[in-house]
Amino acid sequence: MRAEIAHLTKIVEGGTSLSVSADNNVQKMIDEKEQLKKELASKVEQFADSENLKQEVEQKANLLNISLMQKESEFKTLKQENEQNMIKINTLIRTQEDEKSKAKALKESETKLNQLIDSLNAKINSLNNENEKLDQEK
Repeated sequence: MRAEIAHLTKIVEGGTSLSVSADNNVQKMIDEKEQLKKELASKVEQFADSENLKQEVEQKANLLNISLMQKESEFKTLKQENEQNMIKINTLIRTQEDEKSKAKALKESETKLNQLIDSLNAKINSLNNENEKLDQEK
């Protein structure tokens, strides 16, 4: 009987150590499960933050695209205005050159007319002098 008691004591002690070991394993698994839950919650929060950041970036990108389209439209308008102004400037330059050419032609005509007037005045003076001579001779 003593042997049986010793044997049962060994079994009980073995079962107790097995139970403690099993309890430790169960506790470790529970702790690991809690840790994994915390990590999952952290990852879910990081994912939500990433999604929010992604939406903010998309909104900023949309605003920048709208701004870019407005600037491109303004650029096209200014480019067209510039082209029209260049046409006007070139037209004014040609008109100015034409006016300069006309002014030069008028100046040359004036010079020729003044020479003609001088020539005619000289003839008139000459004729007047001849007329006076003829009047004196009479």
